[in-house]
Amino acid sequence: MLEIIENAYQIFGKYKLKQDLDVCTHCCVTQEEKLELEKQYLKEISHDLIYLHNTAATSNKPPIEEFKYFLPRYLELISKNKFPSHSIELSLKRIKHYEKEEFTKEELIVIEEFCLKYFEQTISNYPSPENEGIDSILIMLYDANCDMNKILHKWKNDNSETGNRHFADFVNHGLSKRVNKINNPFSNNKLDRIIENWLSDDKLYETKYDQISHET
Repeated sequence: MLEIIENAYQIFGKYKLKQDLDVCTHCCVTQEEKLELEKQYLKEISHDLIYLHNTAATSNKPPIEEFKYFLPRYLELISKNKFPSHSIELSLKRIKHYEKEEFTKEELIVIEEFCLKYFEQTISNYPSPENEGIDSILIMLYDANCDMNKILHKWKNDNSETGNRHFADFVNHGLSKRVNKINNPFSNNKLDRIIENWLSDDKLYETKYDQISHET
């Protein structure tokens, strides 16, 4: 993970803050906090300040250079399970302001690498960060425009005890009792369909629960 984070700092390091931050200074961020975000060395910006940047009111589409400038610090903090939001799901919500075409191929690759590695890190530990359901992590990564099919394929082929315990929790507590729909208000129909399609594979259940039975 450290290599991916350092690579992100290098790839996005060309972006600078060329104008005032697009954050509300009337009720969300003080002028002092805004100045700290603008002037402080990126790698030393605290979690609290990044939290303020992520949760502050903004225009409909903040300057993408501003987002790309801060993104490596976002990723670094999230990699340590320090989420810049009151809800894990919203930690990378700012990515949704932009189209995929607004990122270079190199930038998209490092974001994708982070998503896959972070999910791998999550399922290799139990329970989930902050004792939230793993559905929170899935939604966060989906909102970062990660390839969910790659993430779910990784989970399917994971044979670890921790990964299987996450799967059992997800099926037993993270889904609606009637359909394979994520029981989380931050989810959406498209992600629900991806999950439903993934869970329609009977062999997935059979394999996972067989592994779980051997572990207990």
